[in-house]
Amino acid sequence: MRLWFPEVTSNTVKIMWSPPLEPNGIITGYMVTYRRDDVTIVFNSSVIVASQQEYYISSLVNNKY
Repeated sequence: MRLWFPEVTSNTVKIMWSPPLEPNGIITGYMVTYRRDDVTIVFNSSVIVASQQEYYISSLVNNKY
């Protein structure tokens, strides 16, 4: 699996990935999870359908995520 960040600004990031070369089953979706560096408990997660292989995270705070 390849993961890359083609667009990064001070408050947004676009994440893209390729599917695994040898999946161990049918991929029905992906889960994108991230957390703030200064918060150890709060996670943000989104489930993405398998046909979509990109995700935008916005409303980030510069130097905080």
